[in-house]
Amino acid sequence: MAEAGSHLGRMFLASRRLVVACLALVPGAATAQVRVIVHAGRGWMQLMSGEQNFVVRADSQSLATWADSAMALKAKKAEARFAYFDSTLGATQGMTFVRQSTNAASRYEIVGEDGEYKGSVEVSFDSAQKILANLRGVGRYFAPQPPPPSVAPHAPGAPYFVFEVERQAVPRPGQTGPRYPRAAVRQRVSGEVLAQFVVDTTGRVDMSKFRILHSSDPVFADAVREAIPAERFFPAEREGQLVSELIQMPFAFRLR
Repeated sequence: MAEAGSHLGRMFLASRRLVVACLALVPGAATAQVRVIVHAGRGWMQLMSGEQNFVVRADSQSLATWADSAMALKAKKAEARFAYFDSTLGATQGMTFVRQSTNAASRYEIVGEDGEYKGSVEVSFDSAQKILANLRGVGRYFAPQPPPPSVAPHAPGAPYFVFEVERQAVPRPGQTGPRYPRAAVRQRVSGEVLAQFVVDTTGRVDMSKFRILHSSDPVFADAVREAIPAERFFPAEREGQLVSELIQMPFAFRLR
């Protein structure tokens, strides 16, 4: 039996009123960034590595304890991992600090995970300490902090990201989704696709923003690209208003 399925993924970007720190970590690589965010006593840490985005979120005490563990790392390749299973999204969300050497000024690798997807960035000792210091301070501010000058406000008309909305865009029930490619069925091939697109305020997909971020085979990417325009969503909501949202959605093609 051929089966194609999906679950809602996510992509995150800090809003103007939530950003505590924004650190560009790799010179000349604007897509390699880490952000630490604070709002209403809860904390988020976001890693943007290439086209992938990873986020962990928790109460301030949990994030502070994790930061203390990472600060205490001494051995080469020692790790401090923070992870949990998000039942709503159906995937493990995680972030790991990995010390690269025993040198007192050792660099760190930060590894993000979102289910089966992973991405990483290497940062200097000083950058790692700033990130960890901000994690230890998450939730200890009495008012939203202004962003650093390099962080632009949300552009008018731009789509929102998952933690900027009170309700996420989710697929309406009863939809068939992409068809399993016949060629793949004949060859008994399974596969996966990660697509990125904007769901507008009517619940339709804006195909001008559609991108395939990952595909194990072009035939599966084509199947998703063909099916997405017909998909309908409950649109995202922010402050009582319907808004557009940029999401990532994985599709799994499995033979039974």
